[in-house]
Amino acid sequence: MGREGPLGELLRTLAARIREGQAPPGTLAFLKAHVGRKLRIASPRYLERYP
Repeated sequence: MGREGPLGELLRTLAARIREGQAPPGTLAFLKAHVGRKLRIASPRYLERYP
């Protein structure tokens, strides 16, 4: 159930760095935007409840 391709590789690398305590600057903003994009597709009204 993994993601393939460049984005999948980026996310795996990022997860490893977070686990190591070495998250690069901008990680939180990137992850919020990434999850927001996924939620807009999977559950668009969810984000309306949590501005």
